[in-house]
Amino acid sequence: FYARVLRGPGGYETQTAAIGFLTDRIANVSPLGPFLTRGGTSAQEAATFLAAGVFWLIAGWIDSGSANPDTIDDITTRLTALLLSAAMTDMRNVQ
Repeated sequence: FYARVLRGPGGYETQTAAIGFLTDRIANVSPLGPFLTRGGTSAQEAATFLAAGVFWLIAGWIDSGSANPDTIDDITTRLTALLLSAAMTDMRNVQ
């Protein structure tokens, strides 16, 4: 179902709405919000970057068939680890 929605005529609008929803949740609801302004970026911009990555990854899982309802806890754990890793990286110290 989700693969057909994303590939269908309203796929772009669905993607945009999903990324917007995730952006808001990451920036304003999740505990990551306060950490997103490090390095001079706005929280909204950093949250959009992370949300788009989350969406892209989930869309890839849907396309490959590797995301299914039986593994929602695993998917949540994987996404949480990725988001925390990205939010906690101080890019000023990356060489």
